Amino acid sequence: MVVAQCTFEKLCEILEQNGWKIASNEYWNDHNRIIFEKGNENFPLQYKKVYNFLFVVPFFKSLEITPPEDCLKNYEELSAYRQRKKEDKENGASGAAEAPLK
Repeated sequence: MVVAQCTFEKLCEILEQNGWKIASNEYWNDHNRIIFEKGNENFPLQYKKVYNFLFVVPFFKSLEITPPEDCLKNYEELSAYRQRKKEDKENGASGAAEAPLK
């Protein structure tokens, strides 16, 4: 699996397409953060050159924005894998308890 990533520039582009704009960059030098706003809402975003899908998908979903397709695909694949592992562990644990001892 190739790990999907989103650059800072791409992330800002998607935010701007969805009505968010940079409200302040005065915290940039001291805190490495940029403030975004939309209407009465705002949030700080810590600058990183690249954000991986584990950040991108929940972040965009929290803002009710559709995440980039490649990030969403990786996130769903990982979620499905974790679910299978959980089910295997649960089934393995119950199956081992039911197996007769020799």
